[in-house]
Amino acid sequence: CAMVWRTTLAAVCAGALAAGAQPAPYKAEAGPWPVLAAAGLELLDAARGKRLPARVTYPDGTGPFPVVLFSHGYRGSKDHYQPLAAHWAGHGYVVVQVDHSDSQALPPPRADFEDWLGRVQDVHFLIDALDDWTRAVPGLRARMDPARLGVGGHSYGAQTAQLLGGAVIRNGTSLAHPAVRAALLISGQGRGQLLGDRSWDAFTNPMMALTGTRDDSDRTGNPWTWRTEPYAFAPPGDKYLVVIEGAYHGFGGIGGGRMAGPSSGPPNADHVAYVRSASTAFWDAYLGDDGAALRELVSAGLSAASGGAVSVRHK
Repeated sequence: CAMVWRTTLAAVCAGALAAGAQPAPYKAEAGPWPVLAAAGLELLDAARGKRLPARVTYPDGTGPFPVVLFSHGYRGSKDHYQPLAAHWAGHGYVVVQVDHSDSQALPPPRADFEDWLGRVQDVHFLIDALDDWTRAVPGLRARMDPARLGVGGHSYGAQTAQLLGGAVIRNGTSLAHPAVRAALLISGQGRGQLLGDRSWDAFTNPMMALTGTRDDSDRTGNPWTWRTEPYAFAPPGDKYLVVIEGAYHGFGGIGGGRMAGPSSGPPNADHVAYVRSASTAFWDAYLGDDGAALRELVSAGLSAASGGAVSVRHK
């Protein structure tokens, strides 16, 4: 019925909802594409003399498909977040992940939070050297459409994503990449040492900030509402704020297992489904140019499908 509502028979679906039926969240189920993965890649950024272990998760089809570059959280890895990466790939996206210098998959000594710039440079390399590093997987480059490219990240990775998408640091320096068309911030950062009141003034790219009401910051002590600041301070135009009632920093398991830290929270399949649904609608709208997905974002669809557990604001 939800699919009918997104096409032509809104009145019929409205009647069903009034009778007690509940729509399914937008594309929360596995997509139509078989999913492939190249998990053991090692890329060389010769300019920095840096080797980047990488993973690409992609649809088994000819494409070309939109591209999502996803940045892991602190002490995460390229192999985490498969509940999201595989889901997006099944719905027609090539998802690229690397081990940043703080990754738990790297041998000690690992970087700490001081290498925030190196993370951004990692993604700049992935974009600028796309034609070179994709040769390691036969046929991969032909499956990718770099004209439809988005960046996303969770926690520390959300900071990486918002800097690539258009947020500027306190001294006014922009690290945005012009190829980026949309940015997904899952548990992103508000104002602090790196970002200030004016950091989002020029953030013109589409943005989705996603958090939960128990997504407090272990590191800074800020409450979950701090994570809504990128949305609050960014100018109007294709901006979305998704808040999941009761969701912790781990969103029920989007990392592919329980995450460390007191605010990571227990497994919750519903919360994983809500993140999948909201994020896929966002990518479909702004990388897939899908009008139905855009209508989903600006409607109360996900709120209705979640029984009111998810709120979506837009401006």
